[in-house]
Amino acid sequence: FLEKNKFLYIFPTYSEKFLNYSPGNILLFNLINFFFNNGGELFDFTIGNEFYKKKLSNNMIDIYYKNLPITFYGKFLIPFLFLKDNLKKIRLINYLSRKIRY
Repeated sequence: FLEKNKFLYIFPTYSEKFLNYSPGNILLFNLINFFFNNGGELFDFTIGNEFYKKKLSNNMIDIYYKNLPITFYGKFLIPFLFLKDNLKKIRLINYLSRKIRY
């Protein structure tokens, strides 16, 4: 996707019979060269920590999100969502909750 001088790279798909020819790498290198040779400023690989993104990038931007309540119910729900997200970060609780569910 192209937005002004920013290119958002969405991972393409191709047939497995072409796997040995590296069509994804060839397409990506040609896209990058074409984009920057024609005045592009930012090539965004979007989210994910795949190796090819680290290999081809010169910087990384962390993505954050924030829940902003609009309704009364939302204001009531936000503390529970915050608690749930923080409990997930505790390894033991995360491990036990998965064991209980399965």
